[in-house]
Amino acid sequence: MRFYDLSKEERANHAARISKDILSDIRKNTRTKIAGYFSDEDTYIRKSAYLSVGKIYDEKKRPAKKNNPAFGLTAGGKRF
Repeated sequence: MRFYDLSKEERANHAARISKDILSDIRKNTRTKIAGYFSDEDTYIRKSAYLSVGKIYDEKKRPAKKNNPAFGLTAGGKRF
């Protein structure tokens, strides 16, 4: 189903799921779902994925001076 065929509430839920899936891929150091969203033929799915990555980056770059477990690295660059 196309993104804009969904109701406003369903679109918001779908965008939240896209963001959650992308963050999950980042934490697992995989790109399965990310690649799927970025290659979706629906422009608005791709746009939602791109915007989600930007929001995740903005949220995570501020505390980057300390340990940042969201990306699986500590301040020293070692995986935990």
